[in-house]
Amino acid sequence: EALKAESIIHQKIAKAKEKSESIKQIQKAIEKRWEDLKDNSKCIIDSVLDKSHKSIVMNHIEKEISDNNTVIITEDSEIKRTFSQLDEKKKH
Repeated sequence: EALKAESIIHQKIAKAKEKSESIKQIQKAIEKRWEDLKDNSKCIIDSVLDKSHKSIVMNHIEKEISDNNTVIITEDSEIKRTFSQLDEKKKH
């Protein structure tokens, strides 16, 4: 009888600890969401609205060298450089 009562007490203590940990995790998640909302509200709003992010992957571009000559650029650094040059031309 005493053993059974002690077992019940240990079970209650274990459940209380588990509940306490669960509450701490929930509180941390709430705090993180609040910080995200303050720092990056667009991301949170997109998440709540379940918006998907679409992006364009540029793995090659065609660059015209002269009237009839075109090269295909596949090197990442060269693609980035070419786009930054185009961007600079747009600004001027």
